Amino acid sequence: MPQLLKLKKLFEKISAKILKVILLAPGFILFFLLRIFQPVFNLRVAIGGFERIGHYIHAELYLRKQKNGEYDSRKFLIIISSKTANKELHRMFQRRLCLIDNDLISLMVGLIQSMTRKSSLWLELPYVNRYQEVLDTIPPQLFYTEDEESKGKKLLKEMQIKDNAAFVCLHIRDKAYLNTVHNYRSPQEWDYHDYRNCSVENFLPASECLASNGLYVLRMGYVVEKPFISKNNKIIDYANRFRSEFGDIYCISKCKFFIATEGGLHSVAWMFNIPVAYSNSSPPAGLVGWRKDDIVIHKKLWDGNKKRFLTYREIIQCGADTWYHKDLYVKAGLEVIENSPEEIIDLVKEMNARLDKTWTTTPEEDDLQKRYRSIFPAGHRGISFQSRIGTDFLRKNIALLE
Repeated sequence: MPQLLKLKKLFEKISAKILKVILLAPGFILFFLLRIFQPVFNLRVAIGGFERIGHYIHAELYLRKQKNGEYDSRKFLIIISSKTANKELHRMFQRRLCLIDNDLISLMVGLIQSMTRKSSLWLELPYVNRYQEVLDTIPPQLFYTEDEESKGKKLLKEMQIKDNAAFVCLHIRDKAYLNTVHNYRSPQEWDYHDYRNCSVENFLPASECLASNGLYVLRMGYVVEKPFISKNNKIIDYANRFRSEFGDIYCISKCKFFIATEGGLHSVAWMFNIPVAYSNSSPPAGLVGWRKDDIVIHKKLWDGNKKRFLTYREIIQCGADTWYHKDLYVKAGLEVIENSPEEIIDLVKEMNARLDKTWTTTPEEDDLQKRYRSIFPAGHRGISFQSRIGTDFLRKNIALLE
């Protein structure tokens, strides 16, 4: 079986190289045609990567920066992608931008771009880690039609969510999505970032807590590993019972706040300025969040040799804030520990209270936030982020700040 897998990979590699050679000639013809028309139509071309839903945030950032006058609205931008992760979201962006989703064209354009990077034809879409302030200062650029609003309200009614009732969306990262949707890699090949996955059971107590306060909780997800089981009718396993591409976008855009783990779905919340309660942020995220309304709590690193959790300073010193591979943690004798149900409860309670304006900020809390930020060295991306770290998380894990 391993030998067959190697042969399959070799065949795919050779096939990809042959296809690239075949696409070179038409690719360059297309490139020169676009260059000819570039000054006539103020033309620019970008690659979208919309096979992952999180990458649509780059298109939203472009529209917001254009709204702010940072991009010339007279320029005609073409964004090319292979596949689309969500057809409904794609359609919403097509109202504002020229999006082309085609595997061969995307491969061809990507190949030619890699050989002509300095050409003025190409535009790099803005990235969140460079332009997070755009999310806080410029309003969302997507909109629903009347028919879509009616469709969305019908969906909420189908889930027995009462008119104007507040609800929260929850996404729990697991293995199922990559193994099912992006199965061009085997489960063994995807397991290099299993440390980013979470246990669904850890989120039930927080959901029960929100439901007891009158909030509906929708468990989101395209493909999920386990059901989200509760006897409370306000806790809805949307992913298994009601899921649709339209519903994914509509529900997130209308929720009170979004409970996130590491997965691209929380980018949809950013597109509509929905606050994100970000749990289980792993060290590769740089220990940071993004929008000023977001609240973040982190996974912790247990050092098997020292028999304790690493402090944030130690994480930065050993470089673990930039690790994106499970093997690096294993080699260093570190275990990535998920947030506990109690930590997640504290997170959602704080977010809900802040949005209800019943949260009172204390001098102690401000001091904890300052201590957290003082950890980062000059030039580290942790200096510029806007999000708060969960107050009770810092208070109960104060040793991490040493």
